[in-house]
Amino acid sequence: MMRRDFSKLLGISVGLVWVTGCSTGAPAIPGAPGDSGPIAPPTQDFTYTVGNHKLVFTESGTFRLDRAECQVVKLNDDGTDGLTLGGFEADGPLINFPVSVCTTKSGKIVVLERGSSCATAFDGAGKVETLIGHAGNGANDLLYPAAMLIDASDHLWITDTGNNRIQVYSLDGALVRSIGKYGSDSGNFNAPRAIALDSDGDVHVLDSGNGRVQIFDANGKVKSIYGKPKDEALVGSFRTANEIEFGPDKKIYVVDAQGGAIHIFDEDGIGKHYLTVKDTSGKLMRPLDVVFPPQKPAYIWAVPAEEHS
Repeated sequence: MMRRDFSKLLGISVGLVWVTGCSTGAPAIPGAPGDSGPIAPPTQDFTYTVGNHKLVFTESGTFRLDRAECQVVKLNDDGTDGLTLGGFEADGPLINFPVSVCTTKSGKIVVLERGSSCATAFDGAGKVETLIGHAGNGANDLLYPAAMLIDASDHLWITDTGNNRIQVYSLDGALVRSIGKYGSDSGNFNAPRAIALDSDGDVHVLDSGNGRVQIFDANGKVKSIYGKPKDEALVGSFRTANEIEFGPDKKIYVVDAQGGAIHIFDEDGIGKHYLTVKDTSGKLMRPLDVVFPPQKPAYIWAVPAEEHS
């Protein structure tokens, strides 16, 4: 099975590696060499990250986030650049370090900017419609946000990493609710890093500093918690987890770069396996992200262990 050439989409040279080492009895990620065929289309948005670039696959198309150029580019079907948002003007960047993008059923494009600690909603033609949040630690603010998703009610859930909480906004910029504060109790956070939506509409928040994932219902109530801080090489035990994704097999993949593993959970948050990543020579790698592109094999982006220790 041939691997998709992401380097053309990203405009840079990238290294893509398969999982070649794993815990006893752990399966290969669906779509890896030797699998019977391509994976099914995802049921949510998925991302692929490398350096200053990031690919985001949505139901409305594929976007490339170029952090160095402060741009978000919607790719045409042939992989060439289409609609471009952001760039620079005389007084600075129009989009400051984009980290996430979501699309709505009505065609809006929402970009989360870590550099400006806000989100910007554009219409389908790229015209700014709404600014959502602004830098600070007040009730309606954001501080160094890291990830974002949009739920079935068109509410934006944003990991407000610097303020150790989740902020939920409507598309007109109104704050719907604020969830949590700094702490380790249920419903509180220590540097929430990533966020994902499951098929039941529940939101999984990677509470990185506390070494766990918390599941919230659509109203922001904690339903359950899984994972724990790394104290030994156990399935579901994180050192510094940085990404969470849902696979087409309905399993949950938590990427722990510092711990050198990808932990796999079932839909109920029960740890099943963990995978380690090696290059073709058997050298240990640090996984940074896993991606499940529509109708394509799964990919893992990883770097040599000594580059991420």
